[in-house]
Amino acid sequence: MKLFKFKTHILAVFIFGLSKLVNASNLCEKKLIDFAEFDGVNKMIKIQEVSSELIDTEIDKIIFEILSFQKSFIVTRNKTNITNGFLISEFDPIELKTLIHHGAHLLIVRIKGELAGYSLITHLEEFTDLYKDSNLGNFITSEEVPTKILNFKYLYQIAVSPKYGKLGIGTALLAKAAEISPEGLLADILTEPLNNQVSISFFKKNNYRTIGTLILSKYRDFGRLKSEVLLWKPKNLPNIR
Repeated sequence: MKLFKFKTHILAVFIFGLSKLVNASNLCEKKLIDFAEFDGVNKMIKIQEVSSELIDTEIDKIIFEILSFQKSFIVTRNKTNITNGFLISEFDPIELKTLIHHGAHLLIVRIKGELAGYSLITHLEEFTDLYKDSNLGNFITSEEVPTKILNFKYLYQIAVSPKYGKLGIGTALLAKAAEISPEGLLADILTEPLNNQVSISFFKKNNYRTIGTLILSKYRDFGRLKSEVLLWKPKNLPNIR
């Protein structure tokens, strides 16, 4: 595991409304690639990818916007009565930019110019590196992971502002992630010391299933963490057992 790893093992507030994909395009506007439009409660929502071809100052501006967005979701270890999704730390801006330049997909949704949600999809190694050193992490599963899912990608994080609830933004971001990685996706969500049950329920409603547990011996000031690992794959693919 990299010492500066910024993985949060938790996912922020999700939207549960379903939405319908109405079209897709390769439209490029200021190097922000418009992937698709979704019609949610009669409002058009564009999902865009932050392209590595953007100049650094533009990428920095978007990263700063995401960091500011994340602040409202941060909770501490002793937080109680959690009823929404949450985060325990912000992204590290340097590593996030590095991931973008090395093939990660940072998707954003804006409504009236305001950031309403985002997701980050990376290579699977960002997940397997978490337990590469058995002294730092351990992935417990009865399935043959990751030997048969090397083409899968890792849904590193997804977050949607509660201000824009009931628009299907979270579902739309998951749908786009599935297009990016049609072979399958892995995600992990914190269960100890804080249980992010809202996020787990959201994933399961969108055809993810639990395949194991990730345990990290120490994560920043949170100490030991345990996460539920979930898998999505197309129904026509064979089981990975």
